[in-house]
Amino acid sequence: MKYTLLALAAICGVTASAQTFLQDLSSIDAHALNAVQLTFNGRYGPGSHPGTADCPSQKSTSTGYCLAVVNFNVPTGKRLVIENVSVTFTFNPNGNSNVIFSPQMSIGTNVSNTIAFTSLPFDNNVSSGGATGYFMSKSLRLYADPATGFPEITFTNFVGPSIGPDLGPATGFFTITLSGYYVSTN
Repeated sequence: MKYTLLALAAICGVTASAQTFLQDLSSIDAHALNAVQLTFNGRYGPGSHPGTADCPSQKSTSTGYCLAVVNFNVPTGKRLVIENVSVTFTFNPNGNSNVIFSPQMSIGTNVSNTIAFTSLPFDNNVSSGGATGYFMSKSLRLYADPATGFPEITFTNFVGPSIGPDLGPATGFFTITLSGYYVSTN
């Protein structure tokens, strides 16, 4: 009986300290308390609905270079730490011979009043019925401070080191999900 009581006391002591430890876990993972998941959906190309992320630079000449642009706001006094980017992007040439040579997504961010772009190539693609879907999921670390026009996400068509041809009547849609957390800059 004496040993049984000691064993019960030891178990109760461990249980009490485990409960105290679990109560303090919320202060350990501050990132989870400030978690952010931003999702953007849009269409591009001729006939896109007004108010969506139409590319203002898309032209009928070979100088056009972007398919779609998305801007979003980072709250004042915060810095967004982006840890994962997941993207689905479709391209339908609509009977035209235009193609995407080297599709990439660029994220332009402002950090301490310095603008920089990071280009991310797509991981894979699938073609069906004349349309092609491009996909990516990347773990990374990017920082974004509040700035007018930034952060900016742009889809581009590269041919070698230069920007590729205009995509004319091409249309499509995209879904972008950014996951990360906010930190205070104060």
